[in-house]
Amino acid sequence: MKKVDTCIRHSYQVLILILYETACAQISSPHRSSIINETISIIHGEEDKPLHLQCPFSVTNTVLKRNGRIVKESRFGALVYSLILRKDDHNSTFSCETYTSAGRKRTMNTATLDIRYKPFLSMNYTSNNVYEGQSVTLCCSSDSRPLTKEMWWDMESRLLSSEYDTNVLCHKIMNISRQDSGSYKCFAENEIGIVNTDEIIITVLYPPNIPDQHINFTDTDVLRTLKCLANGVPAKYSYGRWQHLSRFGEYIRYLNSSPDGKVTLPPIANKMERYQDNGIYLCTASNTVSDSFGNSFQTGKNFVMSNGPPVFVKKIEHKQYGQIGKIFNMKFIVYSTSEIEWFNIKSENKEIRVSSEMTHVNSSMVFHGTELSVETIEVVLSFNISNKSSRQDYTVTLCNGYGNSSFVVELKSVQVYVEEQKNDDTMAAIITFSTFVVMCVPILGAAVFLRRKRNRRTSEDVSESESVDGQPVPMENIVYQNATHLVAFRPTPVQTSVEVIEYNRGSYTQEQNTAPLIGQLNYVDVIFQPSTTQDVVQIIGIENRTIYADVNVSAGATSSVDTRSVMSSDEEKLCRN
Repeated sequence: MKKVDTCIRHSYQVLILILYETACAQISSPHRSSIINETISIIHGEEDKPLHLQCPFSVTNTVLKRNGRIVKESRFGALVYSLILRKDDHNSTFSCETYTSAGRKRTMNTATLDIRYKPFLSMNYTSNNVYEGQSVTLCCSSDSRPLTKEMWWDMESRLLSSEYDTNVLCHKIMNISRQDSGSYKCFAENEIGIVNTDEIIITVLYPPNIPDQHINFTDTDVLRTLKCLANGVPAKYSYGRWQHLSRFGEYIRYLNSSPDGKVTLPPIANKMERYQDNGIYLCTASNTVSDSFGNSFQTGKNFVMSNGPPVFVKKIEHKQYGQIGKIFNMKFIVYSTSEIEWFNIKSENKEIRVSSEMTHVNSSMVFHGTELSVETIEVVLSFNISNKSSRQDYTVTLCNGYGNSSFVVELKSVQVYVEEQKNDDTMAAIITFSTFVVMCVPILGAAVFLRRKRNRRTSEDVSESESVDGQPVPMENIVYQNATHLVAFRPTPVQTSVEVIEYNRGSYTQEQNTAPLIGQLNYVDVIFQPSTTQDVVQIIGIENRTIYADVNVSAGATSSVDTRSVMSSDEEKLCRN
């Protein structure tokens, strides 16, 4: 009787335990328990959802195994096992087994889990550094149940590419640039949910970019510092020397850089000379990354404007001359970084009414010991000269937006100027007249000498021809020579009844072209045969057609030489002038 009571109490305890575990499983989840029995071989579930597996046996020593490994056991028979489903639970096998008190297996029921899960993503790329200009391909693959509906790539919430009904998506970046640096993610979606990969960080390496800067100083700025603003990846730089150029790109000087890319301009004590710091300053920096041309150092420009009052580049002479009552034009060149806003001219502390004309021109100046081209202003100030005294001082003042500059000019009136000018004109006239006289006298003397000599020879020839009939009569050619030209006259053979000794015109032409006629006379011999006619034969110059001789070929030979010989046109002009 005592054994029966003990058995009844044990049965009640087992029943209460079974009811308790079943109730707990139902309270913890709205889903019903999945009973593993001999009729159920597949149990369905969904990722992130709970699943309750129940072994239906009411006997003692019940064991639940997962893929052959015990996950739970009970000495009271009935058993319930709960879990939150994961992707890895898919295709897992659960079995319920019972054993006798002696340890022998009595029964075993088995079931396999079929789990629906969100896409599981994998990639072929990890965070890395790439050089600007290279190409990068990002690929993402998806494993999901059911299949993936859509996949896409984005960069910091910016959509890059997408595709439907696929389990692989690649995004290719051609010629990657510094703007492509950032965080990349791959996304995939199916009926269960949306997932994304961990972010991929791409760092694009590129050489320094040095932006141009425009910096203004004034003549009161003593300390002047420039900085090379390099911006690249990696952000570790080395700097080269600074180079100072003019606005036209002409070299001025080199300056050493500090380790952090700064340069302090050497101080200039005289603030009126601080304009010499104007120009373009080139700085160079490198972070060991070369550009597409293979240059590791990059260059930036600093445009420096050192403003100050006007600087007179070319002042007019301290002493000037003008005519009383007339307008005097004072011209000079000024260097100014801004427009001339105001000007005046004073004499004896009184301002003079003046008109102006300003023109932008290029001039040369010396900057830090180097002569170079600069943009300047040509100023012309026009005013009437005072008639109070023979000389006066005039103070010229120019002003721009940064100050003013002045200089003084001494202007002499017309009386002094006219007297000095008359003396200069008289001396110039004397020198000019003397020069012409010296040049003309030798020419006139040579002409007279030649004329007299010709007349003397002609008289002798005529006398000889009258005493001997039929003999050759030599006829001289007259050659005139001035300071710059040679002029030669030769007779041309004339076909008459007289006999002309052989005359070679070709030889004459060649001689004329090649042999200068300097200080000598040339002759031609003409033989006259006796004739009873009264015809007169003339010998005429070949070039100027001058009649040099009238020849009577009658019984008595006579000769008449035309002494009309005028100086050449060049000689006339030279003496006339």
